[in-house]
Amino acid sequence: MKKIISKKRVIILLIIVMLLFIGIAIPKLTVQDTVSVDKEFRETVMQTVATHYDNPLEKFALILGKSRILKVSESSAEVESFTIFRVPLGFFRGIPDMRLLINFNLINDWPTEYIPDISPASTDVNLDSKQENNDLWQTFTDQEQNIEFKYPKDLTAKYISTVEWPPVVMVRTGSQLECSETPVESSLPERTMRRQVDDRMYCVLASSEGAAGSVYTKYSYLGVWNEKIVRISFTLRYPQCYNYDEPKQTECINEREVFDLDGVVDRIFISLRELND
Repeated sequence: MKKIISKKRVIILLIIVMLLFIGIAIPKLTVQDTVSVDKEFRETVMQTVATHYDNPLEKFALILGKSRILKVSESSAEVESFTIFRVPLGFFRGIPDMRLLINFNLINDWPTEYIPDISPASTDVNLDSKQENNDLWQTFTDQEQNIEFKYPKDLTAKYISTVEWPPVVMVRTGSQLECSETPVESSLPERTMRRQVDDRMYCVLASSEGAAGSVYTKYSYLGVWNEKIVRISFTLRYPQCYNYDEPKQTECINEREVFDLDGVVDRIFISLRELND
């Protein structure tokens, strides 16, 4: 009798193992990217996805399943994740159709009241990196490079925040700006893009990495100024909008769609001047 019971247990255990194997195999074999991306791009995106799911149950479910990239643009990637038996990972959050929007080069609008006054009359100010009369913008003085520039004290964005700020401005000799853009599919972990604001052309280098539900992007804007090459570098933090409940989720997404980062950097760029001017 004991042998029969033991045999039944073995059979039940084998059935469970087989079901588990089949359940794991289904997403691994059937979940495929809907866009063509290179290996490096995919690995970086998946690292960001892994950092988004900070719940132990979700992390384990993600290991058993697989994620796929649905859409790719110059600034973002849309990802959908599944667990065993191809159950959507968003099921654990009550959102079966949940998709992650991973942003790499998000741009936002800068309100007109935050445009610095860079007319000749306004440059006659105290040049010791102290706050201007205009509380929204400050002047930074670099005695070693003999330059000064204006920068916004804070971003007006609610969900996008500064990490390395104020920007680091480096000036070097040269007047030829070479900018070889990288294809969208191979733009991670470092991408090179052309940006034009009015009649000024910039070469933008951007690299992103994910950590604890956020994406950190380091930017370097290169432009020609006074027959010299100027490099403006800084780092911004972008939280995962899908971590929020409504209406904050929609607010976060909408904010990113209208934020003009190029415009902000351009205003910093045109505020540059030499101290002996």
